[in-house]
Amino acid sequence: MRTVRNASISLSATTSTVISEEKMAGKRVVLEISSMEAVGGNDVFVSVGEEAGASKGRRIQPGQTITWSTDGGYIPPQLRVNAYSAGTPTLTIYEEIEG
Repeated sequence: MRTVRNASISLSATTSTVISEEKMAGKRVVLEISSMEAVGGNDVFVSVGEEAGASKGRRIQPGQTITWSTDGGYIPPQLRVNAYSAGTPTLTIYEEIEG
């Protein structure tokens, strides 16, 4: 059985924010993170398994989406996912959890 999570999260400026908890009971098979920040806005930095910070982790530019999916032959991270931005952008999170 797959559980789907759709969420919208507003980040606090200059603070590492947990955007997805570690998966223990199930297995994350899809993780998609989108920045809803307008073009010209602040970048978001995503870190897996550790605190996020400026220029640390995977960068998401305004309006960009990053995806980890087993459909592409890649196993998404199962650890806690954190995000950081100098501003207060909103992120959308889409996850599919199996099990």
